[in-house]
Amino acid sequence: MRVEGIVDSEERKQEFLRALGPVSNNPAVKIDIHTVTETLKPGADDELRAYFEKQSPSGPTDDAIRKYSSRRQEGPTTRCFTRSN
Repeated sequence: MRVEGIVDSEERKQEFLRALGPVSNNPAVKIDIHTVTETLKPGADDELRAYFEKQSPSGPTDDAIRKYSSRRQEGPTTRCFTRSN
């Protein structure tokens, strides 16, 4: 299982990490939570590009990044959490 997301503050990040604590040592669980500030740091473009290229190697990476960026500016940052197997 993969838990990933972007939250609006370090406090919120810590809340999620505490809540996920009981499963965090399970090798089947991958937790990747960042704050908006961490996501927008220098080098974030390279990280986003690598992420979206991995998700859809033949897809339009720049379009996916633009869509992601516009969603990030629209609403609550915690709605970005996804679950995948």
